[in-house]
Amino acid sequence: MSLLLLKWQKDRLEKRLLKIEKIAQASFESTKKTKEYLRERIDEIDNSRNSDLMPKWHKKNLEKQLARTEKDERDRLETEKKDRKNLEEKLTKLEEAEKEKFNLIKKELKQKIGEIESEKIQHPKSERLKARLERKLARITNAETASLQRAKSNRAKIKEQRGALEKVKREEKKALALREQEKQEEIQWQKNILRILSAGKIPQITFVVNDQPPPFKFQKSEHPIWMFSDTEYLEQKTRREIVGRSAGASVRVARGLWVRVGQSRGTPVEYEHLVSRGVGLFAITTKHVYFHGDGRSFRISFNKIVSMTQMEDGVSVTRDRVSAQPEFFLVGEKNAAFAFKLLQAIPSFEESAGTEIASVRDYHLIHSNDSEILEEHFN
Repeated sequence: MSLLLLKWQKDRLEKRLLKIEKIAQASFESTKKTKEYLRERIDEIDNSRNSDLMPKWHKKNLEKQLARTEKDERDRLETEKKDRKNLEEKLTKLEEAEKEKFNLIKKELKQKIGEIESEKIQHPKSERLKARLERKLARITNAETASLQRAKSNRAKIKEQRGALEKVKREEKKALALREQEKQEEIQWQKNILRILSAGKIPQITFVVNDQPPPFKFQKSEHPIWMFSDTEYLEQKTRREIVGRSAGASVRVARGLWVRVGQSRGTPVEYEHLVSRGVGLFAITTKHVYFHGDGRSFRISFNKIVSMTQMEDGVSVTRDRVSAQPEFFLVGEKNAAFAFKLLQAIPSFEESAGTEIASVRDYHLIHSNDSEILEEHFN
């Protein structure tokens, strides 16, 4: 195989390797955006305050789509790995063949030059032939050096692109790990809060909402336990309608005498529906539940609550009053169980001083002392 053909095949394989790296990076970016979108949609459903707007079956479909996307990505990465390995093996063989070809040509040229130099009598033709062979040897040596530099440069480009892709992959993996860690920390925090309450103690927490104190005026002996942001408050209302009403028709029987037939006053029907009263901050303390939202703020004493119910995406409470209707606080699916357990646990314990604990969340910041002190208090 000639050097020209070897060079052409090498260049073609190196271009294919570069193309694989570019396609791999573009595919990864596209898949990353798709996965981020699907995860955001799943989180929207988890945090949704209205299960009718975000149905649960839609979440299952999104999770299946995310699983398929991740599986397709794994299959694609495996295929890219195999293609890359095959191309690199072929390129290595071509480089070895090219190196052998260069060495063989240089060896032949050096041998001919040595034969000319070993002649006892020098002729002008021999001198010209020797000079031509030396020039050819120099060209071959330069071509070999250029080939090595070109291969080195292409390998550096491939390595650079591969390194950039690996860096993005590490960052994505780190972001996913951090996201999962935050979820687990939040779950652990909720468990720890419930553990403190079940032990008859009150966690002393300082909440900060948007770098400001909470918009509630707590009583002197009252302690905030937890606050939920973006909580929708709904009231259950009863509406009455008349159904089956018919105007009927008037029939003239005689002069001045009319008979009304087919008239029906209808039947009154009552039905219940939910009315949204705004979105805001929902707080649970040792004595009350508070809500501060769009033009509406109030508190409900635990002594005035006669029933509590857990829903998929929130909790409902019913006050002790005439014609009481349930009031709904939609805190999101992931917080519904925690909010209900807080409502059940709080009214039954005695006050005691606790260690100040810490947390950082989207809607509040809690001043931290030390994680070891926190664990000691929890345990």
